[in-house]
Amino acid sequence: MQLITAVFALALVMLVGCQGIHFEDEVLSTAVNPKMKKRIVWPYDDALKRNLAQLAGHVIVGDLTSGSFDRGNRYVGEAGVEVVPIEAGEIFTAKCDSSAAAEGVYLMVTSSLAANEVAEVTIADISEVFIPWDDIPRDELVKEGARARDEGVGCYYVQAATLTSIVMERSVVVDSNTQGLVGEAYGAKGKVRHASKKFSRDYVVSLTLLDLSLIQPVPPNSIRGPLTLRESRVQPDGLVVIEQLSGWED
Repeated sequence: MQLITAVFALALVMLVGCQGIHFEDEVLSTAVNPKMKKRIVWPYDDALKRNLAQLAGHVIVGDLTSGSFDRGNRYVGEAGVEVVPIEAGEIFTAKCDSSAAAEGVYLMVTSSLAANEVAEVTIADISEVFIPWDDIPRDELVKEGARARDEGVGCYYVQAATLTSIVMERSVVVDSNTQGLVGEAYGAKGKVRHASKKFSRDYVVSLTLLDLSLIQPVPPNSIRGPLTLRESRVQPDGLVVIEQLSGWED
């Protein structure tokens, strides 16, 4: 039995050596989730791109269509803001070529690929900062929104910011008879390819914005926050009778 197994293994090695490894071409992806295309991206490659805590809470003025903004005053509560890591934030992974760059900023990293190159791209949200509604200084923002500005220029408050990483691993073309490859091999564009362990990284910051033209001031004498149950009693039929409530959502 051992002799038969050894002969079979030798024959398999000879067959691979003669014919080479064959892979069907994988379908290259050129599309990200449509929801990602609707994200509002911070357009500048500056220190704020890697400092979400300082970006959140700013008023920005500009045109959402062109993606050009000027940064204004910053309003945050006494508690400040906290950057929170995102667990399991992967939102895209695929084999791509340079044509994927036309899909927008999240795949722009592929523009550096040569015409015959293929790479695996992984996109993941890795951290975020969020300012809760009750911590938003609405009275100050109403004043900001009321300032005179050029027609067509919007005024927004950065309530949240998300940092997304884009990692690209280039592939190398290998001969189909190559032996001893460690890691993934796959077919693409009629060639056998192998992960190169050469990575390119980029980062994108997307924003959650509040339109200041829609912000309303805090009503006078209102108590912001959730309803608070002060007293209650349970009737014999099981109904709960509320005796007193303090506070309400404005």
